[in-house]
Amino acid sequence: QLQLTSASAPFVLEIRRLGDIEVTIEDLYGAPVKEATVDLFCIERDIWASTWLAEGSITTGPGGLRTDDAGKVLVRGLPNGGYRCRVTPKGGVPFEQPVEVPPQALGRANLRMH
Repeated sequence: QLQLTSASAPFVLEIRRLGDIEVTIEDLYGAPVKEATVDLFCIERDIWASTWLAEGSITTGPGGLRTDDAGKVLVRGLPNGGYRCRVTPKGGVPFEQPVEVPPQALGRANLRMH
């Protein structure tokens, strides 16, 4: 149900399907990369997921945007579409790879460090 109470100003309502993504970071040998910082840049909206997280618009697992012992980060409630995933390993060199967040589903991205 949607009710508009102001007739004097235009009201824009954007409806977007949301999705979730689980990103797994591995080293060259396939071992999980723990405590890496992960952030997702929404190409369409020109904004980082860390900004949405700070605003409370999205949620994550208990580790936030830092990988757990299995090298995983879970982000929920992202607008579907293309993202650049930036990974900053603890004490390592940052790298980026494209990922896709599916609508109304859980996407999985396995990223391997170079």
